[in-house]
Amino acid sequence: MTVSLAGAIARVQALADTITTIRLVPNYPPEKLAVVPAALAYMGPGEWHCQASQKQWKGDIILEVLVARNQPDLARAFELLTG
Repeated sequence: MTVSLAGAIARVQALADTITTIRLVPNYPPEKLAVVPAALAYMGPGEWHCQASQKQWKGDIILEVLVARNQPDLARAFELLTG
């Protein structure tokens, strides 16, 4: 079990980094992506639950896989990522 939100996001990033067709998995979203396909993982919608000195977040971690817009269509972009 992951003990921190940052640890959970790092785990998702590590898993995305094992996909050979994804060329970039930055720790933080950059201003511009120099390389695609890229994957970005970050905290999504959720709720904080606080009791005494313990905080717990229940929600989603978003994983975005970004591909170049110059692909002719979505099917080609999907083929590039899943090939």
